[in-house]
Amino acid sequence: MKSSLLTQQLSLLNPWWIRPNFRYRVILRQRYLKQVNLKQKPIILFHGARRVGKTYLMYALINQLLNQKVNPKYITFLTADAPLFSKLSLYQVLGGILTQRHFHQYIFIDEVQDIADWQKTLKFYYDNFPNVRFVVSGSSSLTLAKETYKLTGRFVNLKIRTLNLSEYLDFKQIKVPKSKKHRTQIVQDYLQVGGYPEVVLNQDATLLFNIIESTLYRDLLQHYGIRNVAQLAKIVDFLVEKVGNLVSLRRIAQQVGVSHESVRFYLDYLQDVLLIEKLTKFAPSARLTNQALSKYYLHDVGVVYHKSVNPKLGALVENAVYLCLKNHQFDVNYGSFNNQEIDFVISRQPRKIVSLVEVKYRQVITESEILKYLSLNQPITFIVRPDTQLGDWIAGYPEFKFVSLWDLLINQAEMVL
Repeated sequence: MKSSLLTQQLSLLNPWWIRPNFRYRVILRQRYLKQVNLKQKPIILFHGARRVGKTYLMYALINQLLNQKVNPKYITFLTADAPLFSKLSLYQVLGGILTQRHFHQYIFIDEVQDIADWQKTLKFYYDNFPNVRFVVSGSSSLTLAKETYKLTGRFVNLKIRTLNLSEYLDFKQIKVPKSKKHRTQIVQDYLQVGGYPEVVLNQDATLLFNIIESTLYRDLLQHYGIRNVAQLAKIVDFLVEKVGNLVSLRRIAQQVGVSHESVRFYLDYLQDVLLIEKLTKFAPSARLTNQALSKYYLHDVGVVYHKSVNPKLGALVENAVYLCLKNHQFDVNYGSFNNQEIDFVISRQPRKIVSLVEVKYRQVITESEILKYLSLNQPITFIVRPDTQLGDWIAGYPEFKFVSLWDLLINQAEMVL
């Protein structure tokens, strides 16, 4: 491909080269953008499921650079499905772009894991072109983990999730209501809609099914050799109905009609494409943790609601709480103490408990319901409805904290510490 043809194709991907006033229409997600410093050298990797908004985070950063009067020709966006990669390698494309080494240049590459030899190429240009800054995105957890070892010490990994409640309000242009009734209704809507940006913006649940299908099936044959799509779909449906419950490989194998090894392989795939997440038991040793059964949560609460035959409010709330806690720096497990099951155990390494979290999402909670938790001798936070009614009896239990789901999702996991 001649240089002029390369420039022509790149111009289609980078309209600001021709129109310096061009800007993408994006809603800013500050919880991620504030973690990015394009003045620093390390490669920024946006890592998350497909369609969670990684590309639009790149667009926001491109807008930011253009607003800072960076020369538009030194800002380049590439995507793995661009036609130019059918004829040229990433090494050749970058070689055609980086012709002046004394200027800072910013290279954005979307779905980088689908480009051959991307890690080797980025390592070369990172090491030999000190003024280049790379921002890349990827959707395959296992593929990225296998390949980024070649970039050790050269990248910063930011995991991108679906919209949290604060972002949901921004995307829906909803002001924070003061009444508990309205907060309860908004939480209810969020639990049903979920946090995929395009689903929230378009208010169209059918988009969600398209997203899940593309997430599940896009790389089945190419990267995994999975041919029996029906079995994989059955496992997803099974896990959706079992959110918050202990699940054994044997039970899944019986339900789906496959071997234990096939179930293990399918679960690894579903975690790899970031559709499900595994929650293990808090135990004194790693061996005991590995021996215990696990729980599985979906990466978006809207998937639970729309994929479930009979969605249960408790499962939706527990999934939402899990996703919120995972945004924090602490480890999250489920627990069992004195024969009392605990939804979530937040800990620091080495296995030091910071907080216990139990979901009690109902309008009235009585004193008798929480007496059993006294035997744990641990501070515990109960996640309740915004309009939950608590009696005067709570003053007698200073070791217990009651946090509304609204406050937790708005303020994130700091509320339970």
